[in-house]
Amino acid sequence: MAGTPVDRVYADLQSAVQALGDVTQISLRSSVEDLYSKALLLSAASWFEFLITEGILAVSSELSNSSSALVSFVRNKGVNRQFHTYFDWDGNNASKFFGLFGAEFAGYMRTRIKANPQLGQAIQAFLDIGNDRNRMVHGNYGAFVLDKTARDIYELYLTANPFAEGFSDHLRQFCRAEATKRSISSTPP
Repeated sequence: MAGTPVDRVYADLQSAVQALGDVTQISLRSSVEDLYSKALLLSAASWFEFLITEGILAVSSELSNSSSALVSFVRNKGVNRQFHTYFDWDGNNASKFFGLFGAEFAGYMRTRIKANPQLGQAIQAFLDIGNDRNRMVHGNYGAFVLDKTARDIYELYLTANPFAEGFSDHLRQFCRAEATKRSISSTPP
């Protein structure tokens, strides 16, 4: 099994459920599965937030030639405590997020999604996890009934993870292509 924090939480859940496999422990097993499903959901959402925000900071650092002033500004005003404002979690697409980087980037991502249906599926799974996370943490966590099993959440995580891991590459490629176009257009004939 891979080594992300989400993979480790899922492996721990599987171990705990196996340990409680005795049929006399059905009630306890059900409670453990419910708690772990919620923990797994939070772990996946937190992992995705980490990947997206660190990716934005990494690309900002690379493209600004590691300018501490620019990277600090991006971190302080664009990233810290902002992740959940990037997305329209109830909406069924990431257009709001992509639009934060400008109309050209949003168009670029639409083209990438059309060319790669798996990317579209990854984004849908990512949004599903984020939406469930928000409903759970803002809807009385202890009483919240999560309608997904740990296996369901883990499968969504596996589907969504390539988007979260690859987002910075999409942003980086777009920015480099944009810089190349500017460079070519500003070169005298």
